[in-house]
Amino acid sequence: MPGFIGRRLCPHLVFIKPNYPKYREVSERFKAVLRKYDNRMESCGLDEANLDLTEYLIENQLDHPLGRIFTAT
Repeated sequence: MPGFIGRRLCPHLVFIKPNYPKYREVSERFKAVLRKYDNRMESCGLDEANLDLTEYLIENQLDHPLGRIFTAT
């Protein structure tokens, strides 16, 4: 959301100056984790990615004919 809209919706909104080098570093660490699940992950910016988890779910027996399932390990 653009800042001017946020300010209109929340007049007491406080903007914090971003630390882009740190943001980029954390983004790369996060994407390294995502690549463990799909090495063909598509990066869509610093904080967005698209993954296809189908193979991971099948390989780890988390796939089911009725849909994807989750099991705590």
